[in-house]
Amino acid sequence: MTIRGATLAVAASLAAPLAAHAQAPVPGTPWYARDDRGVQAQALVGVQVQPGAASDFVGTGVAYGVLVTLEPWPVAAFELGYQGSFYRTTTLATQAGRDLAVFENGGYAALKASPRLGAVEPYALAGAGFSLVRVVEEQGVVTRLADDTLALLPVALGADYHFLNGSAEGAERTHLTAGLRASYVFVFDNTFVPVTARGADRLIFAALFGAQF
Repeated sequence: MTIRGATLAVAASLAAPLAAHAQAPVPGTPWYARDDRGVQAQALVGVQVQPGAASDFVGTGVAYGVLVTLEPWPVAAFELGYQGSFYRTTTLATQAGRDLAVFENGGYAALKASPRLGAVEPYALAGAGFSLVRVVEEQGVVTRLADDTLALLPVALGADYHFLNGSAEGAERTHLTAGLRASYVFVFDNTFVPVTARGADRLIFAALFGAQF
């Protein structure tokens, strides 16, 4: 072997471990230092419940939405989402005792704390948003509800499971996710339903499905 060939062989042998170290995280890296961030897109579907006095006027409904999480740091992230729901009124909401349909559409932005513990990612979030409420009235039916724009302050706890191919440490690859979330939504500027204080707040229990890139 020539001197040049021997030099190249030694350089390659030294470079290989360095390349492997750069591509794969060191085993035992703490959760707060793992470089497993990216962009996560998910769809949400669940139920919306009225825990306060608003339950006298509106019933449990279907909640749905889409959200995108931007993860620039190992622990903190930003979540942007569209949130909608559909439910019906109770007989107390109209003078004729007939149910009406209610649709909500809105959006929110939230700050999310989400450490990765292997393939599981628990999180907590808090944010602010709005919702446009539309009551679908029927001919001749007088309702005690009104179309409105609500100010919302959502807080939530949840967890996502990451379906990884291979080691849970290798989180840079594209993969699917599934999760569960419980949200409490503080409602402000409410003229939609005739209740005061925290009576218009709602709970949302949802499942989420998506992918991380």
